[in-house]
Amino acid sequence: VTDLIAPCHIKQIESDAIDSASIATLENFCSGVPVLARAAVSARIYFSAETALEAKRRGEKVCFCKSGFEPADTVVMQEMEGILSLTSAAIHVVTICQSFGTPSLLNLDRAGVRLTSEGLVNRDGKVLREGDWVTISSRRMALFKGMAKFKPARLLRYMKGEAVEFEPGEEEGFKAMAYAYRYYKQL
Repeated sequence: VTDLIAPCHIKQIESDAIDSASIATLENFCSGVPVLARAAVSARIYFSAETALEAKRRGEKVCFCKSGFEPADTVVMQEMEGILSLTSAAIHVVTICQSFGTPSLLNLDRAGVRLTSEGLVNRDGKVLREGDWVTISSRRMALFKGMAKFKPARLLRYMKGEAVEFEPGEEEGFKAMAYAYRYYKQL
């Protein structure tokens, strides 16, 4: 069972979701290609391994952003809460993000984003400077400027007996997933 269920699967079940009202207050910075479905995080953005690791040592949630990642970056990437790559990433980036359940967006350059000495600049000339709060939303395939508010995941709320709104046909899937998740936790 543990070979079939990867950390990214558990993280997707247990991770909090962005509050819809909160996301409406954030500025959409750009779009990108997500590695994981339904993954989201708010963290501070950093552009070098040194500054990203220094921020981690201070206890910050960190989003590591580079034009492109090298295999040597995998050690640093494992420590991050979010990953942003301006280019389409090599397999090592996808593998790390999937293995650790790290929210990420790739191909930001296709949305006109570039990394300069000022920071991350979008096609409208807006800048994200090192240390700014960003929010990655895989579901929306977007990077937002600012920190979102989160609410507990729907499955966990459902399992606690809270009222959860379902799309048509979704409730049966939630029942099955809740059963399987409880069984997995027992293992």
